[in-house]
Amino acid sequence: MILIIFDVYLLARELGYGASLKTVENTLMIERPYELQDKRKIAIKLWNRFKRFNDLAALKTLIEYNRQDTINLYPIAEHLVRIAEKKLDESS
Repeated sequence: MILIIFDVYLLARELGYGASLKTVENTLMIERPYELQDKRKIAIKLWNRFKRFNDLAALKTLIEYNRQDTINLYPIAEHLVRIAEKKLDESS
């Protein structure tokens, strides 16, 4: 079995797009719903609220934030692969 791992973070960093998903999203003008834009800062707090107090609202917010991460990774990956392919073509 062949296992291929594609790390969007590493490719973005290699292409000079910064080190965070938020930086790449901003550079590529990929937006999140307004209510999820600043959840990065509190993701750990949301998880801890759920774990300590069984706060289902915190868990629901965290799940939605993670869902948005997953949704945004696809167009980011497509864009980065196109840029990488272009660079490969230029270098050959």
